[in-house]
Amino acid sequence: MYPLPLSLLLLEKFASTIFCWVIKSPELELEITVFHIYRFLFVMNSPASETLSYIR
Repeated sequence: MYPLPLSLLLLEKFASTIFCWVIKSPELELEITVFHIYRFLFVMNSPASETLSYIR
């Protein structure tokens, strides 16, 4: 169990879709930054195997 809210787990689950949507919206630059922060926190709280799969 990760020490993260369910919303972040859902964000991770649909990361590629959300990321593509944000990239297509230049005015959402702040959201891109927030997304990367949450992504980093998720990786830091993940098991080593999932962290390695993210790095690949």
